[in-house]
Amino acid sequence: MQKYGAWAEGPTLDQQIRAEKIHETCGWVPEISDFTQARF
Repeated sequence: MQKYGAWAEGPTLDQQIRAEKIHETCGWVPEISDFTQARF
C-alpha cells in the first residue's frame, strides 16, 4: 500500500459473486448445470 497506493488493495478483496447476482445482472447462466452429465 505504501509503494502503490490505495488501488493496491483491490487484489486482496473478496471477488466472489453469487450465481443469482450474475444471472440477474448479466443474464448469464452456466452451460452445464449438472456435472454428473458433463463430458470432459
